[in-house]
Amino acid sequence: LPGCSDDGTQAAEAAAADLASALTERQLGDLPVQGGGQDQLDSIVAGVDDIPSTVTVDAVDIEGDTATATLAWLWETPGGPWRYTTTAALQRTGDEWAVQWAPAVVEPSLTGDERLSATTSQAPRADILGADDEPLVTLRPVMRIGIDKTRVPAEQAPDSARALAELVGID
Repeated sequence: LPGCSDDGTQAAEAAAADLASALTERQLGDLPVQGGGQDQLDSIVAGVDDIPSTVTVDAVDIEGDTATATLAWLWETPGGPWRYTTTAALQRTGDEWAVQWAPAVVEPSLTGDERLSATTSQAPRADILGADDEPLVTLRPVMRIGIDKTRVPAEQAPDSARALAELVGID
């Protein structure tokens, strides 16, 4: 508009949107990044490379030549969606806004050489309950006791089985 001056808001918002798109694609490309770059991003997300994610911009707060972009992350994990927000610092130099790289741009608790990784673990087996929630089957130590038929002559197997059953208290 005539008579209006650009305070950098549109350019900062565009830079934040470009960052969100680049993080979603996991390709920083030509995005101006200071203090890091594609190698750092690749390293951070290598352990979750097969899990799709989407990054969007929640807000951009500008103060002079600096801005803070709040990014909303959504990972589509096999266990359900994982959502969180991060912040990215942007610095204006001339007409260009550059991302100030930090691992926390990807996940807020990451520092230094920390990386994301995903593992699947199976939950412990639950009890099978009967009337009045009385456990019918529960997790407990099990000992298998038997007769090795390859070491007992066939004619002795029935007597050996009876002797073992009596020894362990089975009728």
